[in-house]
Amino acid sequence: MGVHENKCFDRRNTSCQRPEEIIHLGSDAYTDALQKMMLKISDEADSVGEYENELAKLGEPADGESEQVTQERQQFQNDLMKAKRSIKNTEIFYKDVTNHWTLPIQRTLGHVVYSPPVSLSKGEEEYTEDWALIKIKRNKIDWDSFPGNKIYIGESIPPSTFVSKMHPHPQGRSSFKFPLGGFLQVKGVITKEELRKPEQLDDNGEPCLLAIKNGMKTGDTIGRANGIESVVRHYGPGVSGISRELAIFPYSAKDGPFSAAGDSGALIVDGNGRIVGVLTGGSGATDTTDVTYATPFWWLEQQIKKVFPDSFLYPIVD
Repeated sequence: MGVHENKCFDRRNTSCQRPEEIIHLGSDAYTDALQKMMLKISDEADSVGEYENELAKLGEPADGESEQVTQERQQFQNDLMKAKRSIKNTEIFYKDVTNHWTLPIQRTLGHVVYSPPVSLSKGEEEYTEDWALIKIKRNKIDWDSFPGNKIYIGESIPPSTFVSKMHPHPQGRSSFKFPLGGFLQVKGVITKEELRKPEQLDDNGEPCLLAIKNGMKTGDTIGRANGIESVVRHYGPGVSGISRELAIFPYSAKDGPFSAAGDSGALIVDGNGRIVGVLTGGSGATDTTDVTYATPFWWLEQQIKKVFPDSFLYPIVD
């Protein structure tokens, strides 16, 4: 894939420009997704073996056995059924993906309608402008079952753990409840004022905004924004200079980084689904980041509406 010149791409009123197609999962990401599915099947198969061994140790139900043994057997049987069901569903999904999404043309979702050049230190706020409007092919989405813009947060953090992390301080203001099926509805935008003066408290009682994202590389993670903005130096083809960004820190030293290379472009939201910003990069080690940078969405939406004044980017589907 070549590097495009950093200039405005506008295909709103003309079809003269060659369409810039958007592929859902590039070659590396597609291969990575298949490997994750195979790894999940392998892990679940290991679990099946463990559960069957435990059930064999417990033996068949016997008269007079303790209630604890009965409960343990039932738990292992439930876990066994769940693991087998997971293997079956993943295998079906893997087959569907390899049959219908292998070729890049099969993964083409649509094309770019408008994309301004990437701009650093734009306007009084000196943020980074980097966005595009994409027209989706209607046959790529099952619109009858389309759930709206939602972020899946049930990938790697157990629901009970997720809830406890979103309530780190007893006096903190948080109404977070783990969403049905792990799909968090995107609705609304965090204001400029709240970003700079967060209303939640971390476990030390310090003001913070708990941020959530699901990125291509690191999946679902939780981080902390405390109103700090950083001046970031950018280097890249056609783009160089400095820009101001919202800084997001890891939830804790034990939890690891909020993001890594490959997560750029991920939407960041709070526990209520309000958009915090768009992930632009990070700093730290080569493959992980100690600090993640994001462009605040309240500002980015203003730039989008200058071009598309009637746009509404977070509809809720009943």
